[in-house]
Amino acid sequence: MTNLNDLPVRVEVCNRSGVIPFIWSNQGKSIAEWIQHLCSISQSEKSYAADFYVYRNIEFGIPTLRNVFPKLQSIDMVFRQEEEANEHETLLAQNFMKAFLPDVRNVRLTHVRLGEHFSVEKFGIANLKKLEIRFSPNLRVDDLLTMNAENITIGGANLAEISLRDLNRFFKLWMKGSNPKETENLKKKMKKLKIWWLTNTIPDWNVLLK
Repeated sequence: MTNLNDLPVRVEVCNRSGVIPFIWSNQGKSIAEWIQHLCSISQSEKSYAADFYVYRNIEFGIPTLRNVFPKLQSIDMVFRQEEEANEHETLLAQNFMKAFLPDVRNVRLTHVRLGEHFSVEKFGIANLKKLEIRFSPNLRVDDLLTMNAENITIGGANLAEISLRDLNRFFKLWMKGSNPKETENLKKKMKKLKIWWLTNTIPDWNVLLK
């Protein structure tokens, strides 16, 4: 299993638009040393962000993450599209959150399949500023009620799991507080909610918000 002390085959450096202007040889530096070196030459950055692919065969321990990375304000965890997160991937995702709390304020989960071993509630304790879940094929409206963030974005929602009727129920619970046990944290925290999906049907907002 790969770890941060291994030597990379090469180092690809890209700009903000994702273009790779040049590729370096490893120059005898480990992955951890490269991370620290690149951060040291970008000290003008006011905040750091990192993308983690939790399905890769790589080991990340909490002490190692804290020693290698600077304080991160944003992290993006990318999961496999085809399968639910297994025990190893769930542990990695939890390690990423624990390692960078309380500094991390923005979290994005991409292609996450929620289930018995991985739920949104695992991230509720973070009191995030922004939580974004993109292309989660089995996200349910009940999952929305467990989120604890000021700004929540649900991208590429699956209408087979979240219908307009479900969203109507969610809005009622949130605005009226008819289920205080479920919505207490949501009412306190959430200031903005954005949900988008691909559809040929234009929702009737009079029905959705009635």
